[in-house]
Amino acid sequence: MISERVTGSRVIRTVLPAEAEAVTALHARARATYYPDGVPDDGTDWLAAWRTALARPDGRVLCAVEQGRIVGLASFRTPEGAPAEMVKLFQFHVDPDRWRSGVGTALHAACHPPAHGDHHLFLRHAVAGE
Repeated sequence: MISERVTGSRVIRTVLPAEAEAVTALHARARATYYPDGVPDDGTDWLAAWRTALARPDGRVLCAVEQGRIVGLASFRTPEGAPAEMVKLFQFHVDPDRWRSGVGTALHAACHPPAHGDHHLFLRHAVAGE
């Protein structure tokens, strides 16, 4: 099932399996910016990892598209045993060329529309030096 939300010239929608390479490329660009001294090589085959995420029946991968180009992505799902209104965000990336443009805000809001005016989102965030 493909869901779609249009805001101005931006579309938030489900990523298609055929877009795994574009998603992997965006992920690499974003990570290269997060790690200016070089992306840590942990041996992960990111193309395979994104294909797995896209195929998960219990998860969702959304993307923000502007002018036909994927400019943001979010991978999330409800953790086992958690209330349906709670989702865990596993990957969240915005193309560095689109930072501070509202892409991340729109994509974050689309991850789990508020039910009854409230929602919860687990975020995993690492700070250098911790």
